[in-house]
Amino acid sequence: MTFDQGLLPLARQPGARAEFYDRVWGVDPLVTSLPEHEGLLHHTGYGPPSSDYAAYYPLLGPSLSRVVIPADTEATTDSIVTGMRHAGLRYAYVSALPESRATVEAIYDGAQFQLVHMSSIERGEQSGARRYLYRPVANATGNGAIRRYLYRLK
Repeated sequence: MTFDQGLLPLARQPGARAEFYDRVWGVDPLVTSLPEHEGLLHHTGYGPPSSDYAAYYPLLGPSLSRVVIPADTEATTDSIVTGMRHAGLRYAYVSALPESRATVEAIYDGAQFQLVHMSSIERGEQSGARRYLYRPVANATGNGAIRRYLYRLK
């Protein structure tokens, strides 16, 4: 590896915190910009494995003080609602690969949750030997698009 090959991937990575976590880990900037006093349920297991669990750190906020409660794929609508109410959380964040969208949308049904925000990303250019940067795409049903949902408990 040459000196240029080692530095080029680093030079392509975004510098601002929200942009960095959006492009590198696929975490929606709107979610990371929520006030840190707003706790969050982070529902994992439906998004890309390489970034779904890594999203926990940026969700803690700049001072690492946000309450983030993890939930995995075995969580049901009832268990999520109960857990969120018990912890005093209003928001739930989940990323979903195309094959998991219907499941996620069924779990966060309109009777219990309001969809506050949705965005879509896809894998973009390669940055390093095994990492790809994410890039935004229109909120269409696109083939490989990963949807990021922010729900509010009613």
